[in-house]
Amino acid sequence: MRLLLMTFLLMASVGCTTTAEGGESFKNISPAEAKKMLNQSDILWMDVRTPGEIEQGKIEGATVFVDFNGGTFEKSIETLDKTKTYVVYCRSGGRSSSAAELMTQKGFKSVYNLTGGISAWDGPIIR
Repeated sequence: MRLLLMTFLLMASVGCTTTAEGGESFKNISPAEAKKMLNQSDILWMDVRTPGEIEQGKIEGATVFVDFNGGTFEKSIETLDKTKTYVVYCRSGGRSSSAAELMTQKGFKSVYNLTGGISAWDGPIIR
């Protein structure tokens, strides 16, 4: 139990880099770190929540929407440019972490996971 808790805390820490099987990795970033990336035109913001969640509001600047639990996530990301940089987020960080891991396994080169998701975000949200 204690080892499980320590592992969870390590994975949830800000700035944590997680390595996928192929050696690729994604980086967990805090909302403060993510805000610094918000207006960079070469970064794509990817929302992996359900369409219903997105209707309630999304991070301003998000342009890629793929429901992680929608059943077609893997197929949908195959159409994306793997050389681009992505900031991935969900409601609280769990789905986006899984999505970021899968993306790196599929060959995406630069992926960031927003820790805490949109729930922790204090930047601009549009409805």
